[in-house]
Amino acid sequence: MFRSIFILAFCSLSIFLSAQDVLNLRKIGAYDRGDTAYSGSWIYVNDAGEEYGLVGANTGTAIYPLEEGMDDELAFIPGPTSRWREITVIEDHAYITTEGNGVDQGLQVLSLGGLPDTAFLLTTFDSTFTKGHILQKDQFNPEEPYIYVSGTDSTGAVHILDVSDPSDPIQVGLHDTGAYIHDVHVRGDRMYTFQFFEAIIEIVDISDKTNPILLTTIDDPGGATHSGWTTDDNNFLLVADERNGFDGRIFDIRDTENVQEVSTFTSNPDAFVHNPYVRGDFAYLAHNREGLRIYDIVDPSNPIEVGYYDTVTEENPNSGGLWSACPFSPSGKVIGGDRDLGLLVWEPTEVHASRFSGIVRDAQTLETLDSVQIFIANTTDVLVTDGFGEFKSGYPGEPTIELLFEREGYEPAIRTVALDVQNQQVIEVFMDPLGTVSTKNANLIESSIWPNPTSNIVHVNTDGSIKIEQIRILDLSGKIAFEQSVNGSKDFRVSVQDLKQGIYTVQLLDSDKRVVSMEKLVLIR
Repeated sequence: MFRSIFILAFCSLSIFLSAQDVLNLRKIGAYDRGDTAYSGSWIYVNDAGEEYGLVGANTGTAIYPLEEGMDDELAFIPGPTSRWREITVIEDHAYITTEGNGVDQGLQVLSLGGLPDTAFLLTTFDSTFTKGHILQKDQFNPEEPYIYVSGTDSTGAVHILDVSDPSDPIQVGLHDTGAYIHDVHVRGDRMYTFQFFEAIIEIVDISDKTNPILLTTIDDPGGATHSGWTTDDNNFLLVADERNGFDGRIFDIRDTENVQEVSTFTSNPDAFVHNPYVRGDFAYLAHNREGLRIYDIVDPSNPIEVGYYDTVTEENPNSGGLWSACPFSPSGKVIGGDRDLGLLVWEPTEVHASRFSGIVRDAQTLETLDSVQIFIANTTDVLVTDGFGEFKSGYPGEPTIELLFEREGYEPAIRTVALDVQNQQVIEVFMDPLGTVSTKNANLIESSIWPNPTSNIVHVNTDGSIKIEQIRILDLSGKIAFEQSVNGSKDFRVSVQDLKQGIYTVQLLDSDKRVVSMEKLVLIR
């Protein structure tokens, strides 16, 4: 009952409308040639700066201009029939692989330099494999003349091809562990491999393309390791698992000997992220049974969805969702091959997220509370505190949000928070057990601490009605970070210079060790 009153009370908030299918993306093009399936896509830009989109169709590869209002198919290059076809582009040539059977089976090389007038099949490489599941290049070093084909019919491994002469690709290296490698991500001297059936991610040294060397492996708890991409600073790795119900994951890879998972993300807990790509502060995700999703990953431990375009809607109920999304056009356009709708083109508005985090405590004992449900007004979002009583999330832009905290055996609590893109809001919530009066809210004594924030000394002043025997300072986990006897003083000061930067709770205790006052303290360095 209280929750329904809460939601009605704040229905004036209109920033979150769960029925929306579009947020911060404008569709400017759609190309459906009537084929039965579509899959991978990539962007080509010629010397004049003209942009083109390539998309894998069931029977070949189609090419379109990426200009709003232009919908002519410029070229179609037939290939083996397949429901999936993958593409990458280096300079004026596209490289295409599939696991289909038929004419020109192998790695197709297309010449694109004659666009918009012509594009044609230059050659087909088939000397070391005739099928490949996917191929990649080093997106961070686009002039590097190498492509990496994985999941081949001959080895299941990664074949490294020198395409300095596009008419005559030469295999110069092979990374073969005996396992099926579904996909790779290449960046400089490192290659990340994604082994679907073993649920393993490898980090491989490819400084010598003829002799790849394994550096380390990462166990993927997802269990169906599909694909991944590094953040622009090369500190984190986004990983997608191709299995319904498995979230995307972000790993901290700064120490390759101690790789740690820092967060998970999903737009549909019953589906999966299919392919992640990163441009600047944002991850562009092709989401099965959904569409294009954009996440702000400025804080990889707290990725926030800030844009989306659902392709599975009442208008398109049979769409399987987006296969892949390529965000690397100079103009900022994003293209994606939808399984059923063809090639889609968008203009995104990249809006950063405002984040918030906090901790929930019992107002009497100050112990942290897990399993607290947190409802956000005018949304379907529900957060739950973890085993440390902590929670975190965020929203695009700088909205003001209302949060309702509920836990069995406790009085509900409400907080209003004005979010700020520049500064993460930290919330400390004290919940009263049913039938009690909160020491936090009762203000048994009047007290103040200053300066606040501080970097060194804290001055404490009380009303003198109760003698203070001890000051105690707790960190956000509820652990005692500092305590000191003050011998009945009503005014005193203490040094906090040995504490780390952060947010703390200051407790004042009487002679019976009862907490008679609590205040929040912010330490800065």
